[in-house]
Amino acid sequence: MKVIFVDGGKGGVGKSTIALAITDILYHDARDKIAVVDADTRNPDVARITQAVDGIDTMIASLRTQDDWAALLGEIERLAGDGVEYCVLSLAAGENSVQQKAPTAAAVFRALAIEAITVHVMNRGVDSVAIARESLESGLASISDRFVAVMNGYFGAAEAFCRWRDSQTRRRWQERGGLEVWVPELYYQCVDAVSHSQRLPSDLATDPAAINTVGRIQIIEWIDAIRSRLAAPLGLLEDQEQQEAAANG
Repeated sequence: MKVIFVDGGKGGVGKSTIALAITDILYHDARDKIAVVDADTRNPDVARITQAVDGIDTMIASLRTQDDWAALLGEIERLAGDGVEYCVLSLAAGENSVQQKAPTAAAVFRALAIEAITVHVMNRGVDSVAIARESLESGLASISDRFVAVMNGYFGAAEAFCRWRDSQTRRRWQERGGLEVWVPELYYQCVDAVSHSQRLPSDLATDPAAINTVGRIQIIEWIDAIRSRLAAPLGLLEDQEQQEAAANG
């Protein structure tokens, strides 16, 4: 089982959008049992969509206290026992309890042979770099088997992320095996359409009655771009190769 934490530490960096895109790709490509946990109890954007999708086990869970984390880890164990292959966990903004709970989560994942992956979504600000440093030193990235920094194209082209590119944090991130990708933005008209549709973006893009042709093409191109950039960091290519090998005997 893989647990994919989608983090960023602050609001407005695009965590929910990226978490939804990852869920979309897993749902349509992996064909395995998947689950989604939305830790934003005040505005669970991801859960509002995925709970309407057949085949996705969705829950909304606060992670503010030790008991909350214990309950979450218990649910992850249940999901693993039920044969769920991927769990996408979208963290809330300002989740300050993560650092204290990371060691316990790491111990549980080792005991259950769960692979932890952190997707750290960033804007161009110095605060995103600081939050990445915290994640690397004592947070989710520090306990993850894979971790990738995602530069959200909503905030500019890859070369515009100069604070990250020139930082000591980035150098340490790479030295410890961390990856980085830049992903294009999804135009706001498409974001609005997805958020109001209660459908995954790829499914919305197949419905001419729901969104115009330009919007459908933009959604398809955006999902394809994220798939091409994140498939390797998330280990999806390896999973597909293993599945094909098993199917061929």
